[in-house]
Amino acid sequence: MSTVLGAQVNINIDFNQSGKPYSKYIFGKNNSLSDNENMPLTASEWTRIKDAGITLFRENGGNNSTKYNWQRKLGSHPDWYNNVFEHNWDYTTQSFLDNLPEDEIQIMFGFQLLGKAAMSNAHNFDSWSYNQSQWWDGVHQNLAGGGQVNTSGGGQALINGNPDLYLEDWPAESTTGILDHWFGEGGLGFDINKCRFWCMDNEPGIWNGTHDDVVEDDQTMEEYIQKYFAVAKEARSKYPDIKLVGPILANEWQWYSWHNNSINYKGNNYNAMEYFIKRIAEEEEQSGVRLLDVFSIHFYPSSNNVEEVVQYHRVFFYVNYEYPEANGVKKVNGGWDNSINKEFVFKRVQNWLSQYLGNNHQVELAVTETGVNINDPDGVAVWYASTLGEFMKNNVLIYTPWSWQESMWEVLHLFSNSSEPTYYHSNSSNEEIISCYATVNEVTNKATCFIVNRDISNTQSVNINLGGARIVNQNIKAQELNNLKISQTFFSSKNNALSDKEIIEVENTIEVSMNPLSVVAVNFEFAKDNNVHENEFSDVKIFPNPVGKIRKVNITSETSPIEEVAVYDLTGNMLTDLLSQQLELNSNDYQLNLGALHSGIYFLRLKRDGMYYAQKLIVKD
Repeated sequence: MSTVLGAQVNINIDFNQSGKPYSKYIFGKNNSLSDNENMPLTASEWTRIKDAGITLFRENGGNNSTKYNWQRKLGSHPDWYNNVFEHNWDYTTQSFLDNLPEDEIQIMFGFQLLGKAAMSNAHNFDSWSYNQSQWWDGVHQNLAGGGQVNTSGGGQALINGNPDLYLEDWPAESTTGILDHWFGEGGLGFDINKCRFWCMDNEPGIWNGTHDDVVEDDQTMEEYIQKYFAVAKEARSKYPDIKLVGPILANEWQWYSWHNNSINYKGNNYNAMEYFIKRIAEEEEQSGVRLLDVFSIHFYPSSNNVEEVVQYHRVFFYVNYEYPEANGVKKVNGGWDNSINKEFVFKRVQNWLSQYLGNNHQVELAVTETGVNINDPDGVAVWYASTLGEFMKNNVLIYTPWSWQESMWEVLHLFSNSSEPTYYHSNSSNEEIISCYATVNEVTNKATCFIVNRDISNTQSVNINLGGARIVNQNIKAQELNNLKISQTFFSSKNNALSDKEIIEVENTIEVSMNPLSVVAVNFEFAKDNNVHENEFSDVKIFPNPVGKIRKVNITSETSPIEEVAVYDLTGNMLTDLLSQQLELNSNDYQLNLGALHSGIYFLRLKRDGMYYAQKLIVKD
């Protein structure tokens, strides 16, 4: 692949802003631990897990958890003939508690809402005798319980097995009984503070496919929601402080559809997510029981185009991003509008949560399964790093990818071990290609900036410009992930693919050359600039203020010339689109065009004589 140098990209970080904490549970993973006491993890695998910095282990096993029986320690596998296999969540949790006692690390399992759970493995389909247990496209046939195999393949057996031979009834009190078994008097004595999160089953919108041995196509979303209410209330009555995570919808189509349809309720059509939230709100008001703590979805885009995949972090919060695979979102308003192709799914969810549950709903966000359809290790690393960064920025609570590739270990280790606890907003002059996710320590004198280059072929020259702070020594360190391998490279914190990266610091600006499809973490110490004063000023005139429809403001300094100008919104975001058109800088007199601004309150920040000043700016129509 030929490499050329792209245009310079400027990253601006203002250290006068207020940072915000982010959730460490975005450093999560599915299916990391053993549930078989005869096959424990090796010491080297425990080292790998610990050094990678996983903070949340989702161990319920996806769709295999929907019919899990914690009493019998059995689960029915819908993607393997519905056969019943042994799984021991007790052993998984005990080994987790023994090996990872740190308070901040959590393990997550799930409740079964379907109403049926595995009872016996005596009626399994003998896949070994059939084809030595090789995968083929008939593995979805319902053959457990005496079914007759369709040798032509496909998901439909010649004769379906009888689910009554391998399943039993499993009402709400049965599924939530695991809480008493683990935490109650006479139970196993597990620490509930390390097992707070509970998935409200898994991908209910496709049960008519994954669990079609007992679920028909005509099951309504309201029937599912009533099952949800029953289990949630039962669980909350036992242990009020656990965190209920739902509805765990399978993919972009199921975010908006239930069995391919919108939901009609009291004469109006709703998409699946909005209907779920609306019904949660109604039931909470009626019952007085909190039924949802974390709103979770799954996301499995199908593109095998690396250039598209590295942009998929934008699906969740970017209101102007046109998602190439947009489909279900066309039903977001209850009908079908083919012109809709912008997802911003979590912004939509936040709006519905506020609309139906009120502004103080305290429901947080999660992606509990995801994966991408590329195997380019650098592309996977950049996609994963970008999503971690966006979830830091927007304070998503939980992120536990399902489809896991080797380069993701490297990214997880870099972020989990290098990040500081507070996120600081930054601006990139080319956000589509280069993003910076800045984190700062609690005493605000140390920062780690994670920089991502999504360009698949071009090296990018990046300048990190610090505002309101200065680098206090030259001991700046940078580490890079690039040219990763498909094979395993992460073994421990001392044996991995991280390489030292050369950077340059010139006059309080950090210069980084970013290789194509690379991730770099830059660590440096800084001091807040004591010459920064957020005051009104007496010898600088800004007029008119308020600014009217003409959207032009004049700035005059009676003494020294003005060196820098920036405009900020009330959240501390610097509006970089205004900086490119400043006129007559380093003069005493110039005019600023604010044509891009909507009416509202802003702050105009000026630098003069090495000192910073700020003035409230009101823009009116």
